[in-house]
Parts: sequence; C-alpha cells; structure tokens
Amino acid sequence: MKGRDAEQSRRRCYQREHSWETIRAQRALLGLEVTENRPALVGGRPGVEFHTKDRLAVRQKFYSTIVGARLFVLSYSAPARFFFDRDLAEFEAAARSFRAR
Repeated sequence: MKGRDAEQSRRRCYQREHSWETIRAQRALLGLEVTENRPALVGGRPGVEFHTKDRLAVRQKFYSTIVGARLFVLSYSAPARFFFDRDLAEFEAAARSFRAR
C-alpha cells in the first residue's frame, strides 16, 4: 500500500504543478491572482481546484486531473460583479457529471 500511496501523492503534486504552470502562463498575460488552490476530486479522480481573479474583474474556477497521459481541465469564467456567483452552481453541476475514460 505504501508504494501506491507514494505514487498517488507524486501524481497529485505533478497535477498541481502542471495546472499551476498553465495558470501561471495565463497570469502573465491577464494579471491573474490565484485566490484558492486545493486538492479536489475531478471525475472521481484526484485532481486540483483553483480559483482566480484578474484585473478586469473576471473570476475563474478551474478543476484539473490527469488520466493516463491526458490532462483534463474544466474551467468557468464570468464577470465577478454579478454573473460568476449567479451561474457557479451550473458549472459545479457540470463538473460533478464529468467522467474521463
């Protein structure tokens, strides 16, 4: 069991770092600020959840996971003032229904 736990831990670290690099590249272009970063289940698999905001008052939420050699990223972006909170539940429902094969 130790070997499997170590592999899962390595994979979670890789997912977080790879996802963070993607967001960091966007951050340089858009002035993104990461407001949350935590482990999450994505399609029933270990993954990462990020929340960001930018200087244009757009909030974003990302989920990412790696399945085999593929990276899956689910993202939601909306103006922070009204639409983000209004439509977040729909994004969360869609994210919960995601399954990678």
